[in-house]
Amino acid sequence: MKVAPKIDSRDFQKLLDEAKKLVPFYVPEWNINPGTDSGMALLKIFFHILQEVTNRLNEVPEKNLVAFLDMLGMRLIPSQPAKVPAVFQLVPNAPDTLIPAQTQSEAPATEEHEALSFETDRNILATTAALTDIYSLVPAKDEIFNHFQSTRKSFELFSSHNQQEHAIYLGHDDLFNIKGEAVIQLKISPEEKNKWSPLIDEKIISWQYYGKKVQTVSGQKVETTGWYNFSKVSVGKTLTLSKDDNSEIIPYEINGVETRWLRCLLGIYVTITDYVPPGESSLYVDSISNIEPGDKLWIIDLETLDDTERTEFVTVKSVSEKIINGILRPSIDIYGKLKYSHNNGIVIRKVNFSLSWDMLNDLEIDEIELKTSPKVGNGKDADLIFSNDVPVAGVPFYPFGKLPRLYDTFYIASQEAFSKKGATIELNMDIKREGAGIPVERVQGVGDIRASRLNQCGIKTIDQLILQSPEDIARILGESETEATNILEATKKEFYDKTPPLETLPEDNTPVNVTLSYEYWDGKGWKALKDLADETDNLVKNGIITFTCSDDVSATSVVGQENYWIRIRIVDGDYGREKFILDSDGKTINPDTSEIDPPWIEKLSISYKINEDYDLQYCLIHNNLEYQDMTQKSRTANEKFQPFISITDTNQALYLGFDKPLVKGPISLFFSLDEQRYPN
Repeated sequence: MKVAPKIDSRDFQKLLDEAKKLVPFYVPEWNINPGTDSGMALLKIFFHILQEVTNRLNEVPEKNLVAFLDMLGMRLIPSQPAKVPAVFQLVPNAPDTLIPAQTQSEAPATEEHEALSFETDRNILATTAALTDIYSLVPAKDEIFNHFQSTRKSFELFSSHNQQEHAIYLGHDDLFNIKGEAVIQLKISPEEKNKWSPLIDEKIISWQYYGKKVQTVSGQKVETTGWYNFSKVSVGKTLTLSKDDNSEIIPYEINGVETRWLRCLLGIYVTITDYVPPGESSLYVDSISNIEPGDKLWIIDLETLDDTERTEFVTVKSVSEKIINGILRPSIDIYGKLKYSHNNGIVIRKVNFSLSWDMLNDLEIDEIELKTSPKVGNGKDADLIFSNDVPVAGVPFYPFGKLPRLYDTFYIASQEAFSKKGATIELNMDIKREGAGIPVERVQGVGDIRASRLNQCGIKTIDQLILQSPEDIARILGESETEATNILEATKKEFYDKTPPLETLPEDNTPVNVTLSYEYWDGKGWKALKDLADETDNLVKNGIITFTCSDDVSATSVVGQENYWIRIRIVDGDYGREKFILDSDGKTINPDTSEIDPPWIEKLSISYKINEDYDLQYCLIHNNLEYQDMTQKSRTANEKFQPFISITDTNQALYLGFDKPLVKGPISLFFSLDEQRYPN
């Protein structure tokens, strides 16, 4: 109720000050400044009396209101003691302490009142337990709200951001070590599809992986991480998840476990695929499947650089696929504009979707097994290649250099392929022998004399010639760099001397007397690869090198690069030997490398095939803000588990959590409620 207005708001001091200002005009002979004579005393007595009259006058509006309410038949509530909330704080390390009834406390004096004394009306226990969690539940809508972060300001129970999540998390550090396009197959028991059909219902389920993508923002490449939808989910004898992009599945920590994760979410989720600034009304996502105009979406941006939540709710205006730089990209247009900026990887959750718990409560899983493979026909490029300790930029290249020597080493790294324990690995190589190709004398301007000098240095074909620099050619021919540059230009542009008819040298099938060792790192040292089959005959012809990835394969560092590596070493023999020829002057010795025929790899691709189903390393379910470890059950037959569990409460509820047990009592909990006005 509003306070009645005051007729005269002046207090004693203000009245006295006004009188002192009038003294010089009415009694000029009175020197009032010292203020210690009898006149000042009389003036103060007068204004004390006037103050009492003013106070009574100011009560007239309220007295009139009471009289008016009496005429309407309303009566005043009898006077009663004032009640206020009191907080008792214990000193550090104090035990729980009983505060008996009638314990007095005092509110300090203010300008409006003197010191006020209060006393407790019943026994209370001052406890050292602190409030740590506040949750409210709405079971009918499957909603859980966390209010603890809002305790410093007003908040509304049974409202805010819904924290509920129903999910199955599947983890495997090796099999999910995937970079690029791949297929993941899940074998779920019982094998009857109708038993676990909800897991493939796109209207209520989203399958995602946690990965890293590279995007261009303002002309700069930026790495972003987040949960991304699989491109396609299909079912036959197994549940197949297709990944059609070049992103990498990376380790992520969930419930204290760091590994590579997939998850099956109950709900429709999509992920922002491009940075979107504030004020935008459209955004690109990884999927628009089951997103329709009118849908309510929640942008779940909880982990920002400044720890400020940037979550917001939007309404879908339209969905479409737009062509950007020749690529068809799913897009969502919204009503209004975004309040905040959002990065690639931020998850968007569809709020209004129908859910049948009758069907989900019948869903039970016995076992889950998996296997992974690259997309059919898609060989992988190596992550890194080293020739000894020199990085190779790309194909073609000499795996052991131009002059291979004993113990020269060829390193190949592939995090995805070489981490698949038990898998069959294939290295598909196109290898060209240096002894085959178009002879250098067929290049216009070379001639017999220049060809002879080039041949003496082991440069017999145009494939060998084109790899040389102008400086090297000028040195070999003993001519200017200009002449050498002209010869290289003619070689690159295929300016050949067509008379006599152009022929190629016959392929060099001379047996190579070399022995190679194929090895992997087992965590302690290099060991020979298992089940090795080498169609290339020690890297001298096209073919496939096949081996089995050992169970003890481990990552290691080669030239400072941590990865999964294999290496190929020359342990005996050679690809030809260097000779030294005495020049005609009898003094100069010239090296002759014409008999060295090093392997030259024009193409290298890596593929793998997993031959058996593997158990999960980790299997967690997340329901009602609680994680449960189902790893052992997912590996064991006839130990079924229910992946999605609904809220067990039947009515709305409020839960308070404390850091210590409340072992005694009585304990009082104080709720400061905002006054609510409701219409009749």
